[in-house]
Amino acid sequence: MFRTKPSTISQEFAELQSLFSTNDLAYVLQRRPETISRLKARESFPQPLERWIDDIWFVAWIALRELRRPPDETRFFFISRHPELEGRTPAEVIREGEVDRVVELVRSVPDGGSDDRAERRLGARRRFLERSQTSEGIDLDALEEIHRTGWSGG
Repeated sequence: MFRTKPSTISQEFAELQSLFSTNDLAYVLQRRPETISRLKARESFPQPLERWIDDIWFVAWIALRELRRPPDETRFFFISRHPELEGRTPAEVIREGEVDRVVELVRSVPDGGSDDRAERRLGARRRFLERSQTSEGIDLDALEEIHRTGWSGG
């Protein structure tokens, strides 16, 4: 999910479906949930919907891959109001054609769970080191947590 840029708009739409619930995606794209369900089978999308899908995919990619934000934090970012956007949601601002403003915001918002992340990172690092020195082998969950949050424990 969100590893490389999809080659079609329908692939971008499928990745957004993996991030958002049907109701959340309906809100983000300003459509009814029934419409989202019908769109799943489409290969092409009308304008401006295609543009919104691409813009939302791009911002989600920045949050998930570049900034390594968790999916639930990324999802909430899109549907919550932000003072920096005059109380509007990033989804609304993207639909208004101001995707660059949302990109600036997602890159400037501090990690919402930074203290919790440091704790998880330290715990994951400790579990990884403990298990890697026993016959149990490598703790893959701990390794994934280290990969997502970084090795340094702070």
